[in-house]
Amino acid sequence: MNKPQLPQWVTPLVIAVALPTIACFAYYSLDELNSTGQLGVENRFWTPAIILSYPASLIGLMGLVTTHYSPQKSIMKYCLWSICILIPMVFLLLVRA
Repeated sequence: MNKPQLPQWVTPLVIAVALPTIACFAYYSLDELNSTGQLGVENRFWTPAIILSYPASLIGLMGLVTTHYSPQKSIMKYCLWSICILIPMVFLLLVRA
């Protein structure tokens, strides 16, 4: 039986597109919070959460793509990877709102 596999060009493409986008968006998120004064000395605990939300979303995206191309597809894996993408993005929307 022929197993579908992830094409070789997908991972470098996702990394080449996503990493600069993630770094730029993280920088501007922190810059916006610093310029509005919402990220003062007492609110420094937001910084690690903002920075770590981007890799979590990228991991969720890669997990979703690999689950799509895996021979054994599972709706539970799709749900878990989708949650891994959605929770950091909702957090970022709440922080930037």
